Amino acid sequence: MDWEVNLGIGAEENMGNALHPGDGGFIASFSDGTTTGSNWKAQTFYIAPLVNVNCVVESGNSRLSSSCSASPATADAFALHREVPTTWYATSFNDASWPSDSVFSKATVSPKVVYINFSTQFNGAQFIWSFNLILDNLVWLRFQGN
Repeated sequence: MDWEVNLGIGAEENMGNALHPGDGGFIASFSDGTTTGSNWKAQTFYIAPLVNVNCVVESGNSRLSSSCSASPATADAFALHREVPTTWYATSFNDASWPSDSVFSKATVSPKVVYINFSTQFNGAQFIWSFNLILDNLVWLRFQGN
């Protein structure tokens, strides 16, 4: 989940702009050798801040915000919320219809100091999220193993 200050419109304080659209993302290396990469699933449940909710396109089970503007939010920005399945975390949950995650390069996520300073400790893990790092705020990620 992307952190936000202005609850419900996906904006946060950033360099003097109180309504800056935030950014999300995830990278992990687990003790069992599992790392984040292109073999994960990523479903978006909250997209904001939106100037116009009609910019979000639903294609199958994918919620695509790539044609939406990531310009600074306004106090009257919109947000799209989708219901989260109550058992999304269960091993028996069927995520076959969820879209694959997106992998983002080090150059794309720079200058994220936490990522850059500790990238060697991620043991080859890749920085992942849904289709949109900026506007997709609540993204559930799933990995079923090899």
